[in-house]
Amino acid sequence: MKQRQWKRWTAALSAAAILLTPMATQAQSPDEETTQINHALTGTATANDTETTYWGADKAIDGIVNRDETNKQNQSRWSTNGAKTFDQVAQKEKVLTVDMGKEQSFDQLVLEWERSNVTQFKIEAAGADQQYRTVYEKTDEAEISSLTTTIDLEQEETAQYVRLTVSGDTAGTNDWASESL
Repeated sequence: MKQRQWKRWTAALSAAAILLTPMATQAQSPDEETTQINHALTGTATANDTETTYWGADKAIDGIVNRDETNKQNQSRWSTNGAKTFDQVAQKEKVLTVDMGKEQSFDQLVLEWERSNVTQFKIEAAGADQQYRTVYEKTDEAEISSLTTTIDLEQEETAQYVRLTVSGDTAGTNDWASESL
């Protein structure tokens, strides 16, 4: 049985996860199983902005996506400070960096957002040397179309560090411009 490993990096700009998947070298048959492994669970996360202590960067990689939890303080997500518009936010770009502890290979990213107000973001990867390269970038002005964003990369990437930078959003339906993953 061929196994395809999945790596999940849960990033929380209020509740998002990034799924990093090693590229398969052969097509899988329908009866082959896929094994998912969340390598980010043993990593560390840092952010340039956090809304509260209970929505810190560590929540981005705890493996929990519970955006429907009614008690907001119990939601496991990274959330940034916000304002009525993105232009009013003091630190415009919101950055979440995950150190996976060692280099890992992947070819897919899955983001589990809390809200659909994000319009622009990029994902960068780096080895131990921390020389970042962009592996994906969303530059249009449209809000994300789904709370789950799946990104199939053009080629397999190998990295120890994965960095999410959000550079655009709207106030959204709740009139609060912040990132939540």
